Amino acid sequence: MLGLFAFSPALQARENDRDCSLIREAPEGLTVPIRLTCTANVSSELLFELVRDPLHQAKALSSLGERTRMLNAESDHHRVLQFHESRLIADREVVVEWRVTGTPEARKVAWRIDEDQSGSSTNKIIPGQHEGHWLIGPDPRGTKLTYYVKYLPGGHVPDRMVKRFIAKGVRRVVAEMVDYTRRIQRARSKSQLPKTSE
Repeated sequence: MLGLFAFSPALQARENDRDCSLIREAPEGLTVPIRLTCTANVSSELLFELVRDPLHQAKALSSLGERTRMLNAESDHHRVLQFHESRLIADREVVVEWRVTGTPEARKVAWRIDEDQSGSSTNKIIPGQHEGHWLIGPDPRGTKLTYYVKYLPGGHVPDRMVKRFIAKGVRRVVAEMVDYTRRIQRARSKSQLPKTSE
């Protein structure tokens, strides 16, 4: 689900209209948790509506395969079969537990590998670790969002490739999700425009 780059522990960057800071946290075993916090000029309500839906994320994110599907769904707790696609390594397949919590000021969408991997194929490569969350809330400029992830691809991937791959991928995930939200926002705005008479 991620692409990966070695960055300094705290990196400030400006990407289009997104002000972002990326932090690599203290290592936890082989995993280096990464937190990217940004402000974006999109509706926080709409971003949350799309992020909370695993199938919208599969449409928005190039690293998630369109084969992603819901295995069961309750209002705020799902089991989701995800396919992590990459040109550099073999695809990964994993069932995740998906939870939605929070208030309008700080909504959270969190996931982690489900202990129950039924519903996935038997010859898959499962990520060694796949856990994280989105935090989404309003901001005077639109939305403040945080994307936090702990990810190990599993299989035989060299450590230096993982380190290069993760931070770059985190930035791509946020950029793609914000851009997807912006496209939906524009499409909905156009559909609500009054029709002009001819």
